[in-house]
Amino acid sequence: MNTAQDQSPLNGAASRGKLLSVLRTWVGALTDRKAWLPVSPLLVAFIVFWGAAVHSLGLLVKTIKFWEYLGYGFALAVVVYWVVLAVLIRCLRSAWPAVVFAWLYLFLFALNTAMLYHAGTVLERYYLQIVDWTNWTVYLTKWVYVFLGLLVVNCIWATLSIRRHAAALARLPLWALTPVLVFLCFAPQLQALGILRPTFVMAKVTQARGVGAWQVGQTDRLRLLADNPLKILARALFSSERPLDRRPVAELARDEGLLKDWGLPLGPRSYPSLGLKPFDQIVVFATESLSLDFLAPYNGRLPADVTPFYASPEIRQVILTNYWTTALPTQLGLLVTYNSHPNAAGLLAGDSELSIIKLLNQQGFHTMFLKSDSEMNLGDGKVFAKMGFQEIAGSETWLKDPRRKPFVVERGLMDRVLYDAALETMEKYRGQRVFIHVCGQDTHSPNPREDYGSLQYPPTPASITGLPSPEAREVMRGIFRHDFDIGRAIQAMRERHLLTDRTLVVLTADHNYPQASFLQGIPGFPNAPYTRIPFGLLSGQPLPEAQRDALHTQLDFAPTLAHLLGLPVPAGWWGQSVFLTNEPPPYFVRVQNNLLVSRNGQVQTIALAAPGTAREQGLARLFQSVFCETPPAKSNP
Repeated sequence: MNTAQDQSPLNGAASRGKLLSVLRTWVGALTDRKAWLPVSPLLVAFIVFWGAAVHSLGLLVKTIKFWEYLGYGFALAVVVYWVVLAVLIRCLRSAWPAVVFAWLYLFLFALNTAMLYHAGTVLERYYLQIVDWTNWTVYLTKWVYVFLGLLVVNCIWATLSIRRHAAALARLPLWALTPVLVFLCFAPQLQALGILRPTFVMAKVTQARGVGAWQVGQTDRLRLLADNPLKILARALFSSERPLDRRPVAELARDEGLLKDWGLPLGPRSYPSLGLKPFDQIVVFATESLSLDFLAPYNGRLPADVTPFYASPEIRQVILTNYWTTALPTQLGLLVTYNSHPNAAGLLAGDSELSIIKLLNQQGFHTMFLKSDSEMNLGDGKVFAKMGFQEIAGSETWLKDPRRKPFVVERGLMDRVLYDAALETMEKYRGQRVFIHVCGQDTHSPNPREDYGSLQYPPTPASITGLPSPEAREVMRGIFRHDFDIGRAIQAMRERHLLTDRTLVVLTADHNYPQASFLQGIPGFPNAPYTRIPFGLLSGQPLPEAQRDALHTQLDFAPTLAHLLGLPVPAGWWGQSVFLTNEPPPYFVRVQNNLLVSRNGQVQTIALAAPGTAREQGLARLFQSVFCETPPAKSNP
């Protein structure tokens, strides 16, 4: 008899029975109501998080991409939650460590929800870098308190649920969940390699066609949202932004083809003379969070009485209508502005080697940074000193002045009084070379100034008081009052004979107003994270005309200023003067580790950590480099 052959069917049946038993146990554990009940607080936090994202970022819900990333994000969130809870309960034989983890997990969702709602982003390393003894209470809006209250309820709910159902959580099959977790963690990489194509499969199944199926334009935001909050926290805590690699200008010669291919102006260059008299006094009013679409007539759906100064004929003919933010918030926006380099994070970690402020210092200008709030708030003192500013004056200075001390409230000195201080500085340096950057706070997001003290303003127009959203009304009231204050300052310059043919005034912003849901209550306001900002030039002498509707960005600020002053143009600047008529450089925006490049109406996304083609690798290398006239000094061995 062949016993082995006779028993093989029995062995096979036993194996199949054992496998089915294991699968039934696994499915039973995953479908156990008691294992899902502790997930309920997480589900609430997840829904609120994505609801804030849809509201603030204007995501298109009726697309395959949206549901693909939402489903992926929820699956990853739940599997991570289950795995950590099960491990903690099994290993420590107590539910309390699992409860503490749940609190942390829910807190991270609440934190990212609040940031999404008010700033259009999630936790990034930059926000951890600026955590100090700054007074953050000004950012505590009513919605932050709502999210905080929901967090407290969720944490109580999670505590009771986890303790009650700890046994069911401990029975979760880690041997099955762990491979799922590994797959979910590596799914984005598999998708980038073309191995995993969920969008294609879903489009085939649903018979969806065209751009409505995937909406490439919102993919980068969806990737950001679908990341697990623990990964977002780890990236913010442990990722390090290194300074730009300093390279000699001579290296650019080998990249001539690459520069031409991408349309970059990097390299030695000179601008034709504009035939202007030299400027001695330069004042830059870089208004906080001033989107161009707040201003009439640049937003055709707003009446002129909203911003009568900006709508006046003189100002209308000098404001560019297609000048875009490249980075935000304030420090990053101004680093890009004054260094003409799109890698704001790299500039923040470095020494601003190509700052035009340092060029002005070499030309004998006294460079000053006047700000409303503390001189050290968010590390501003260190950042702007590295940029080259010789003097930084903030609330510490204003509080020593009895005339201005009563106007230092909330975020600092009121803008109108700050503008008066700038004019006094111009008078102090009359006949001398001085550069003054004016950085007010009245229009700061997410909540503009409420307390204007004894300052008097015209009545707010009905076109503003009639807006349906209270937040939109507050923002536009701040814009209306800013318009009054800046118009008053320019008029005072004329009356005090400060706006001479040797004076240059720049009207611009540090960045646009961060994307927020309530902005949709403002007629004609775009729903986008990066938008247009004003850029206009005034002087007592006639200035050359620029093509006002041509595409320009903050990268073009420093080259334009150098052109007006007749200064040499550093080879490492990425922008070009707005007075040139050739094709402008591309528009760059960095989103996490992706670089978005817009040119001729086309948007290309480059993964900076893993660029694909040689062409993309070359641009990523340029993005991490700063080209100077002399190579870096070598240290002795």
